[in-house]
Amino acid sequence: MDSLIVCAAIGGMTGNVRRISKSHTEECQVQAFLSLIVCADYVGMTGRLNKNAYSTIDLSARSSAQMGIDMKIISTVLGAVIIFLLYYGAVGSLDGKLSLQLTKGKVFFADNIITDKFVLGVGVLTFAAWFCLGIKEGSYLSIFQIVMNMTIVLAMSIFSVTDAKVKRIPNPMVLAFLGIWSVIVFAAVIADFEGGLALTGQSMIGGAVGGLIFLLCYFISRGQLGAGDVKLAFVMGLYLTGQRIVGAIAYGVLVCCVYSLWQMARKKLTIKDGVPLAPFLYLGTLITFAIL
Repeated sequence: MDSLIVCAAIGGMTGNVRRISKSHTEECQVQAFLSLIVCADYVGMTGRLNKNAYSTIDLSARSSAQMGIDMKIISTVLGAVIIFLLYYGAVGSLDGKLSLQLTKGKVFFADNIITDKFVLGVGVLTFAAWFCLGIKEGSYLSIFQIVMNMTIVLAMSIFSVTDAKVKRIPNPMVLAFLGIWSVIVFAAVIADFEGGLALTGQSMIGGAVGGLIFLLCYFISRGQLGAGDVKLAFVMGLYLTGQRIVGAIAYGVLVCCVYSLWQMARKKLTIKDGVPLAPFLYLGTLITFAIL
């Protein structure tokens, strides 16, 4: 009984008794078993667990826990840096193809560097969003869900810039992200047939819901809503799945309405003026990630 109590204490100190995903169950069982062996060994040799032994185990457990936290932070920062560089590179590439007319200047010894405030603002938001998302959900998601989340954050950041600058959702980029989604779900099915099929089904439901909502709005608005927004909503649904797509659209439209009313009150917009929707759908996506 004493050994079990000590093991429970060690589990509490090491953080082994925590909310975990199903994929971590076997690992935690092994850790618990090893803790039991250590406790039994101490108790068997000494007849009791003395203070020095307890301190040694406590120090080791704390060191392991701290190392795990440090690795999580490092991997999250690395992911945020990667997604920022991919975003910045994609926007730079699209600038020449779509004539985004981005502000450029000299940074240190480099010329012709994008210094556009909107582009940099979206980039900083994307970096911060991925860092927070990685810290919040990184331990509980499969690698395929993590990649899907990273990809949709990257996609929405790029589409936010193109829609805000030239009011376009480029078809090649839409097709590219559709292709990436296909690769992700195919790999998920190969790695875990049942889990992969479940993820694919949830994604297809999300795509259908997002696409149908915006397709209906497209016909009701008689062309006021762009066809690009319909395609974007479909892609969003595939990545966000049925669990989050409705929330992302609802929050995005709500923020867009608030912004439009504010601009009309300032006489910067009229009721006939169109507003690029992609940036607001991006904000809606981030809000949904934060809440759900």
